Formats: sequence, structure tokens, C-alpha cells
Amino acid sequence: MLPSIKDAVRKAAGSRGRAFQFFKMVVGIVVLYLLLHQFFPAPPGILVEGVIAGGLTALTAFGMILIYRANRVINFAQADMGTLPAVLVVCLMNWRPGGAVSYLPSSGQGILNFWLAVPLAIVAAIFLGWAVEWLLIRRFRKAPRLIVMVVTIGLATILETLASSLPGLFKFQIPPNNFPNPFNFNLSISGVIFHANDVITLVTVVVLSTALFAFLRYTNIGVAIRACAESSDRASLLGINVGRTQSIVWIIAAVLSTVATLLRAGIIGIPIGTAFGPELLVQALAAAVIARMENYRVAFIAAAGIGVLQESILWHTGSTTLLDPVLFVVVLAALLLQRKQKTSRLEDQSVSSWRDTNEVRPIPRELASLPEVRWTLRAFKAIFVFGLIGLPFVIGASWQSLVSALFIYVIVALSLVILTGWAGEISLGQIGIFAIGSVVCAVLNVHYRWDPLITIALAGIAGAIVALLIGLPALRVRGLFLTVTTLSFALAVASFLANRPLTYLSFLPGPISTDVARLPLFGEIKIASEQSFYYFSLAILAMVFFAVRGLQRSRTARVLIASRDNERAAQAFGISVTRARLTAFALSGLLAGLAGGLFALHENSLGTDAYQGTQSLILLSMVVVGGLGSIPGALLGTFFVLATTWFSPLVPAAVRYLFTLAGSGVGLIFVLLMLRGGLGSLMYRIRDRLLRFAANRRHIIVPSLIADVGRPRHTEVESMVEVAEADAVMTPVETFLLDTAVMDGDGTADPLEPAVPVVPGETQ
Repeated sequence: MLPSIKDAVRKAAGSRGRAFQFFKMVVGIVVLYLLLHQFFPAPPGILVEGVIAGGLTALTAFGMILIYRANRVINFAQADMGTLPAVLVVCLMNWRPGGAVSYLPSSGQGILNFWLAVPLAIVAAIFLGWAVEWLLIRRFRKAPRLIVMVVTIGLATILETLASSLPGLFKFQIPPNNFPNPFNFNLSISGVIFHANDVITLVTVVVLSTALFAFLRYTNIGVAIRACAESSDRASLLGINVGRTQSIVWIIAAVLSTVATLLRAGIIGIPIGTAFGPELLVQALAAAVIARMENYRVAFIAAAGIGVLQESILWHTGSTTLLDPVLFVVVLAALLLQRKQKTSRLEDQSVSSWRDTNEVRPIPRELASLPEVRWTLRAFKAIFVFGLIGLPFVIGASWQSLVSALFIYVIVALSLVILTGWAGEISLGQIGIFAIGSVVCAVLNVHYRWDPLITIALAGIAGAIVALLIGLPALRVRGLFLTVTTLSFALAVASFLANRPLTYLSFLPGPISTDVARLPLFGEIKIASEQSFYYFSLAILAMVFFAVRGLQRSRTARVLIASRDNERAAQAFGISVTRARLTAFALSGLLAGLAGGLFALHENSLGTDAYQGTQSLILLSMVVVGGLGSIPGALLGTFFVLATTWFSPLVPAAVRYLFTLAGSGVGLIFVLLMLRGGLGSLMYRIRDRLLRFAANRRHIIVPSLIADVGRPRHTEVESMVEVAEADAVMTPVETFLLDTAVMDGDGTADPLEPAVPVVPGETQ
């Protein structure tokens, strides 16, 4: 009787919960319609067009939710996984072999029609999804989730390159990006004409969404996917093949993205080589995050609402300039208004996997004072410093300018070391703070002619204030959700700067290279030439470097790392996690804003290309590939990602392709596959090997170095252990006393009594 009552209560509670969710969705739709009608009124035809576009975004969002639930990672290659198969079939739909080679798209009169192209695209998507999971993602199964996320960024660049090269294989002079309607159909709604591709898209989205819901709910594989999403370890104990289940998830995600991309090609075309840009990626990611990465119905409604918002803004204003700022406000408001749920231990473990970093161990005290160690470190530092000082004398002015820009990006990377490496806050908005610092410096330079040091300092302060404002919502919006909000913030800033005449920012300096002048420091020291600005940038970088090193050795850094590793334990020790997070945001914003002000002086202008949203992904990749949490790793990662492209003309032609390939997605994935700790870990491995050699030479046993080698070689370690064992040989009496402890009456050892004999002169 009692269990039946409990079941009835549980079912009633579940029904009330579902009814409340349905009520919230209805209220959200009504509120969105009223806001659109008030600020961006549009006819019904535009609203229908927005629903169709939003449906395609929903398919991409479904794939992101599936992969996140299965692997706990954001897949930034979700759109590109559909681009490659879609571009392949679009090329086949427009290519005609035989006779004269076709250099132009043939308007869909190719070797494939629409009904044959769709099955071929699905087969290609199945193979691509399986290959990506089995060949790549499975290799990073035990890696921190942040590293896997960066791997998906590298995968996106690889897929973009492959998709861009496909039209060239078919000898197209102009890459085809669309195909004609498979049948004749015309329908006009409020002056907006819909064709066959629109109808096919609407029907396909509804059918696929319904099929996905039913598949996850009623099939055994769907139940296994949901079980693995809750806990892969628990699902494995229950006999579920987790590896095969995750492969199925990636295949489904690739198929959804391919169908969405192919249908989008029939409506608006495929922007080949850009993977739809970060704007459409953020729209899909925003819909998934609003659904808390778990509710597919909410994700569909959110995607449809975003599509309607986009089309309404485009119809009302004639451009999409306001879309990114409005989307940032909508996403932030939706996340802040959601009820904060209590986190379980499983969710805490998932969050901590995003923040997992390898801490850099200092040189052991036993070896730090050795003369050979001290002089070797001094020699390396001297070579590095004198090399940077003498570099302008062996390279030209244009290369000096590129090296100066490299110094500036190292400062931005150091800001991410503090925020992401030490504090564990995954932010993709640093490029937006970087842009705001450039704006402040440029305005003060052009309109007020202030000293460069003052303008750079104020740019840093402005960056700290903006970062602090972003950090306030981060107290509630954590992890993945913070990633989406910060990326949308970066896109909003980039959109405003790219369309400054339309956004009433005409007072900003223009992109002309003479708008921002390099005024003399203190009115005396000139920095107008490339060589003098090189030394100025180097001096700023040196000050930032030593400041961050000092911060690393302070209590502030220890508090940030403690809060990152275990919030609850840190709070138990009286640490204010809120204050620690806000401190990390402020310090990180200070460095990013300072770098932005320096960059405005470097460029002599306030451009737009350097502040695009894709730069946020590149900045995060630099820090991770260099070694998250490592200060020298920030320098190595920046050089690896940027210098391989900027300085490729200096490399001999025979190896130039390999040098450029190292900085691409292939090189990034290879480095993370071989060195999970990034390039910085390789540097520290070499250092530790040299320290072991010095310890072996001096017959010094260093436990921290011996523990890092699994089975040490005799020549390096065993000889030292044998010497220690020879000095510690005990007599039989001593061995007996060591094995025999003084027992109490109850048969337990007395901790107050000595278990070994006390030698005269020692203290018990």
C-alpha cells in the first residue's frame, strides 16, 4: 500500500514539473513575441522564415547536447562536421564530367540530383562521425575536458580546410554553395515567397526532431546513451559498451549537422571555408545552453526564437549588426533567470575535469643551490635576454613589427593563465576586453593626445572594470555557460567595432594607419620607429612577466588554485571563493586591456580584423597548447600558434609547409596527443632530466625526481639507492626490534612507546 502511494506522489510531482515547464515555455514564447512586436515588428512571413532558420540551428544544437552529455565537452567542430559532407554532395550536384571541364557551377545540373545526394551525404556523415570519435576523441578519453575542447577547435580548422579544398578538386572556378529546388512550389506569406527547399526544410526538421526524441526515449540504444550521459562509469558497470555508445552519439551528431548544412545550402547557401562563422555556432550553442544541455524541447524552442529574432532584426534594420549584442543580453538574462540547481558530486567531478591542469614543480631545494644548476639557469636566461635585445639588429622593420605583435599576444595569453589556468574560469571573452582596451587607448590618443603610458594604463583599468562586470554574472553562471556568455560578449564587441558608423560610434578612430600616433614617452622618448616600439613592447612584456611571476608566488595565486581545485574545501578553510573569482577576472582583464591599448599603438589605428570572435578560440588554443597554468608555456604556445604563420617566409622552402602545418589544427592536435601538458611540460621534462643527471653526479637522492620515473635506470637512480641502503644496513637485533612493536594489554600497538631502539644522543 505504501509503495503505491509513493509512486502516485512521484508521478503527480513529475506531472506538475512537466506542466510547469510547459507553462514556462509558453510564457517565454509570449514574452518573446511581445518584445519583438514592440522593438522589431515584422510581418508573419518573416516570422515563419525565422522559424525555418531556427529549426536548422536546432539540429546543430541537438548534436552539441548529445556530445556534451556523452563526453562532457563542447564540440566547436559541430558545424564543420556537417560542412564537409554537405560541400561534397553540393559539388556533385553541380558538376558535369566529360567534354569540356566545368569551371563554373552548373546550376544543379550535375551527376546527382537532390534525392540521391541526401543518402550519400548521410553515409558520408556516418563515416565521418565514426572516424572522428574512434581516431581522435577516444584517444583523449582520460584527458581533461578543456584539452578535448581545444582538440575540437583544431578539428574544426582541419575540416574547414578540407571543405575549402573540395571545389578545387572538381575544377570549379567559383565554389558552388547551393542547389535548385527539387520540385516546383511557391507560397507567399505577407510578401515572403517560400519555395520547395523551404517546405522540405520545415518537414525534415519536424520529422528529425520527433525521431530523435523517440529514439532517445524508447529504444535500447537511446536508453544506453542517456545512461552514459548520467555516468559513464556506472553505465560500464551495468554492462553497457560505453565506447560503442559514444561512437553512435558522434555519428548522430554528424548526421544532424550534415542535414542542417545541406538544407541550409538550398535556402541561403553554404559559406564554404568559414563553417558558418562563430555567429551561427554561438546561436546553436546558446540554444543548447538555454536548455541546460539536457532538454531538447527547450533547445528547439530557443533555437526557433533566436531564428525569429535574427530575421526580425534583419527585416527591420536592414542588417544584423544588433543581433550579436541582443543575443548576448538574451542568453545572459535566460541563464540568470534560471533556477540554480544544487550540484551533485558527479557534476562537481565533471566541472573539475574542465579545470584539471598540471602544476609546475619548482626546482628541488636539494639541487637549487648547486653551482652547476645556478650557472646553467643564468646562462639560459642571459642567452634569452641578450637574444631578444639583439634581435632588432639582425631583422628588418617589418619583422620587428611582427615580433612586437607577438609580445602583445603573449600578454593576452598570460591573462588567460591567471583566469583559466589558476582560477579555472573558462572565458572566451578576452578578445572583447582586448578590443575595449584598444578603444580606450585610441580615443585618448586621438582626441586628447595623452602620454602613451597613461593611455595604456587607463586601457588596462578599463579592461579590469569590464572583466569585473563579466565576472559578476559568473558567480552564478559557471563552466560551460560562462563559455557561451563570454563568447557572445566577444562577438557583440566585434560586431559594434566592425559597424561603427551604424552603431553611433563615429567618434572612434578609423582603420587608417595614421589615426593613432605613437607619441613620445614623457614628451621626450620617441617610440615612432619599429625598432624603438619593439623595445617599448619588450619592456612592457618584461614588467608584466615579472608581475605575474610575483603573483604566482603570492597567497593570491594559492587561493585561486585552491578555489579551482576544491571550492568546498577552500570555503571550509575560510577562503572567500567569490572574492577569489572576482580577483582573477579583474587581474586578467587588466592585462588584456593593457595589451589592447598597446596593440592600438602598434597598429597606429583601430581596425576590426584583430577583434573577431574566432580570435577568442585561437587565444585559448595558445594557452592550452603551451601548457595551461604555465607562465613560460604562454610564451611557447603563442609562438607555436602565431609564429608558425607569421614567420613562415623566413623558413627554407623545403620545410616551409611543415613549419606552417605545425601551427594548424593538425599540429595542435598532435602536440596535445603527445604532450597532454602542452609544450611547457616538454620543457620541464628536459629540465628534470638534467636535474636527475646532476643529482646522480652528486649522489643526491631527490624523492620528487625519483617518483616521476616508472622503472628508473640503474645508471641514474639505482646506484644512489644502493648507497643509501648500504648505509642503512641493520643488525639482526635491530631488525627484530623494528618488527616487534610494544603491545598494550588489548593487543594493539602503543603509539607512545618506541618501536625501534633509541640510539644514545637521539631524541625519542
